[in-house]
Amino acid sequence: MPVQVSVIMPVYNMVEFVGQAIDSILQQSFSDFELIVIDDASEDETDMVVQSYKDQLIIFERNNCNIGNYASRNRGMQLAQGKYIAVMDADDIAMPDRLEKQVSYLEKHSDVLAVGSGCISLPGGILREGLSSYRKIQLALLSNNCFVHSSLMIRKDILLKLNGYNERYYYSADYDLVCRLVAAGKVENLIEPLVGYRYHPFQISVLHKEKQQFFADEIRLKYQMNFINRYKKEDQSLVGRAEVSVSSIGQAIAYYTYALYSGDVRYKQEADELLDQVFSVLSAAIPARLDCGLLGITCGMIYMLRNNFIKGDEDEIFDEIDSLLFGELGVLVDREDFDWYGWLYYFRLRISRRCLFGKGAQKGIFSKNLEFLFDCLIGKIEKDWLPDNEVLFEIEQFHILNISKEKTAYILGVNGKE
Repeated sequence: MPVQVSVIMPVYNMVEFVGQAIDSILQQSFSDFELIVIDDASEDETDMVVQSYKDQLIIFERNNCNIGNYASRNRGMQLAQGKYIAVMDADDIAMPDRLEKQVSYLEKHSDVLAVGSGCISLPGGILREGLSSYRKIQLALLSNNCFVHSSLMIRKDILLKLNGYNERYYYSADYDLVCRLVAAGKVENLIEPLVGYRYHPFQISVLHKEKQQFFADEIRLKYQMNFINRYKKEDQSLVGRAEVSVSSIGQAIAYYTYALYSGDVRYKQEADELLDQVFSVLSAAIPARLDCGLLGITCGMIYMLRNNFIKGDEDEIFDEIDSLLFGELGVLVDREDFDWYGWLYYFRLRISRRCLFGKGAQKGIFSKNLEFLFDCLIGKIEKDWLPDNEVLFEIEQFHILNISKEKTAYILGVNGKE
């Protein structure tokens, strides 16, 4: 029978906390709900605790094998009968009026796709208010997830339209989901704390911190690109992965873009401050690659220069950086982790400036190092190394530009691109 709210709670080895989580839902002031508990093949007595409840509001399902937190949430979503999906974690608690207040808010604000809230930390009782403004939320997501995920209530129709959680982001799918929700429409927070968020050594953010960060970095990059391209002026260039491969640079570009879009100079000031922080730690110790590296910083800076976010002569600004990069190229190119795409992209960016061709010495330096890079790439390919599609795309661009035509033709021919 349809209900207004489906509370979805995956659980894995939470025998210590799951009872408190269930009690907090069953004691809600709002009564038109179902509680879907998905046991992700727990190895302790979690299932016994859940099944000890005989309340007809509880729907209990157990996975045959451990499929993961977000895959379990997707399974619960497919079972849900409610108009709204309330996210719940088995180690958190919901305040007694959580469902009532969130349903009331969504009923009154038909343009809001989802609503979260503030939280109280457990243990400790420290209050964390939720960002209420949609504008602030969009900007906060440029750096990290700003939602307490177990506080969210989402319209089921939009969740289905977005195909739920992307299970590829195994430990960060919540961040990805809110980024996609925010891109689809208005998402807000109630400032008041409607959940108690528990900190303990067995939560995902502790057990899988490195993997969670890896996925979060990819999600952040994708969100920054989408944000910039959504709010950019008509004459502003589209931004690509290379320009936002250093998070703080991508954030600065987003702030400059939003400053122009909104007319609010505060965001330009924040972008300036971010760049000052980047420049203060700039050194030869920064690796020569796109991701969190010198190539990423320079590609982002070139984008900002060419879109008039910052001022200066490009060749003068990058003269020292070019010398540093080319001095390292001969040493780095033989390393297994050499960033072929990043280097080729940077060369193409720099050579694409017409002013560069007017400077014979500088053009000669670029040409010499680019020829060296092509020779090294050919050597690797002849040893059965396969370049990825990004690398081949860059080679195609050089070929179209008639730069080192014979070598690019050879590389493309060997890889079936000609």
